[in-house]
Amino acid sequence: MEQISKKEGLGVGGVVGYLDNNATANGCYYRSINNDIKGVGQANGTITNQETMQMTGENMKKQDFVDLLNQDQEDKPWILDTNNINNGYPILSWQEE
Repeated sequence: MEQISKKEGLGVGGVVGYLDNNATANGCYYRSINNDIKGVGQANGTITNQETMQMTGENMKKQDFVDLLNQDQEDKPWILDTNNINNGYPILSWQEE
């Protein structure tokens, strides 16, 4: 993964750089080692239900993150990458087959 860096005056975000009027960003997670980067870089107007979460790569490779991805889903599609298919980041259950 590439490191996100912020340039003065530009909409740089871990999830999206720019959101327009009444846009939403829900249940979004992004990997970052730079606390200057927000989930949404710039917004025009009121942004509702913005829910983005910055996480470390290490935390994204843990069962707690897989549980977070699977919350409110009956079939629990996400699993740990025990075979290093995705460099340790969660994979969809069919990818392990």
